[in-house]
Amino acid sequence: MTGIRHSFVSTATAAIPKNLLTNVSFLVVGGGGGGGAGGGGAGGYIEGTTNLTNGTYTIIVGAGGVVAGVAYATSGENSMLSGNLITQIAIGGGAGGGAYRDWE
Repeated sequence: MTGIRHSFVSTATAAIPKNLLTNVSFLVVGGGGGGGAGGGGAGGYIEGTTNLTNGTYTIIVGAGGVVAGVAYATSGENSMLSGNLITQIAIGGGAGGGAYRDWE
């Protein structure tokens, strides 16, 4: 693979200068779900190649889910690449199941 590689680990914007057409390969990964009593789901992913024209692009990095003991977990957040004529959203993973309590 040739060219420049850039990874975003937090939400950011990226600007492409005027009169520049940039062919990019992208990978957008949603945050994974929190575990709970069972394993949380993996975040979804989208990959592809597209031309980006001049303008500002928003990159949202979805956080992973939170575990609060074995009885409760949250889903992962969505991640997104959006800007001029492109919107790609990777769905966050589902939360793991809670513990079953037969005494309640």
